[in-house]
Amino acid sequence: MIDADLVLAFAGMIAVTYGARLGGLWLGGLIPTHGRWRAALDALTPAMLISLIVPTALATGVAETVATLVVAVAVVAWKAPNLALLLGVVAVAGLRAVG
Repeated sequence: MIDADLVLAFAGMIAVTYGARLGGLWLGGLIPTHGRWRAALDALTPAMLISLIVPTALATGVAETVATLVVAVAVVAWKAPNLALLLGVVAVAGLRAVG
């Protein structure tokens, strides 16, 4: 049997998540996409990736540190953040599996 409170909690989480996404799209539409604003927006993605990756590399083991280096080299070499993240995930999984 499904608990009504559980369904209500999930519905609330869905509403908040969807609202945040719509709000982000709406606010994003208000930001100019030329000049200095464009340069700032272009720099935002690498800055967010670095802010997520570097603390993990410094606070965890060898596998994570090596995977971070793989990501950094891949981003510089191919300028493709998604490919770099995929390679990082594969590297950390492989290194953890090895030992």
